[in-house]
Amino acid sequence: MWNKIYFIAFLITFCFLICGCATVPPMLERPIEKSRTFNAIYEDVWKSLVQALTSSGEFISTAEKESGVISFQKIITPPGMIETLALCNSGVQWNNANAAVNITAVKVDETHTTVTINSQFWGTGTDTGDQVMGSLLGAMVGAVYYSPLRQYGPLSSKGVLEKSYLDKTANLLPTKSYAWLEEKKVIKSNVSGGVRTNIANLNYKLLELNGKTPAEVEKILGKPFSIEKWPNGKIMNVHYQINDKIITVSYSKRNERATGYSY
Repeated sequence: MWNKIYFIAFLITFCFLICGCATVPPMLERPIEKSRTFNAIYEDVWKSLVQALTSSGEFISTAEKESGVISFQKIITPPGMIETLALCNSGVQWNNANAAVNITAVKVDETHTTVTINSQFWGTGTDTGDQVMGSLLGAMVGAVYYSPLRQYGPLSSKGVLEKSYLDKTANLLPTKSYAWLEEKKVIKSNVSGGVRTNIANLNYKLLELNGKTPAEVEKILGKPFSIEKWPNGKIMNVHYQINDKIITVSYSKRNERATGYSY
């Protein structure tokens, strides 16, 4: 008799430990990008933003152009997709999931507009620990045990949803003309005695950035939308939007001079 009681107590304690461990959400390794400054006028950014959302299948509940506010509720399908979008416990069998999305578009100046996206997630599902405990208790008493549905949220975003909206908005913006992209260049080839013409002007211009300061680079590429810094406070990477491409310029930790680029 006592052995059975001890065994039941052990099972309950073990299952509670499983439940407790399963509900600890993961942590982000680095800040997410939820805001981006576009090198475009407010009117163009607003139109592209709304088009990006509607083409993604979102049903916008609030869209106030004057204030720059957009909000809507997003139903996440399949529900398990919430694990890709939010910081949550992966040991859950999700029944449903949704997100509350709030967006603001702000005119910075005549040629720059900043879009900021904030989202929170909620979901209901059955915890793995509950399922294990239910199976054990059901087997012991000879009856079917139904695990309770739990409510999870608000859950913080991983930045995946925000980035998808920002990228779509950037791709829908009217193409901006850069004089240096239209020019034809002639430079020495790697092949001895030869020359190449009509090389990718973007790459050519980016090569010219080496050794320049962030302020000098900004005069060429425009206002950046994101800046990363070294632990010593100096600039490490600066991200720029050039039409449909995101350009990353890297800087030296020692003197903040450009050392390379990628896109």
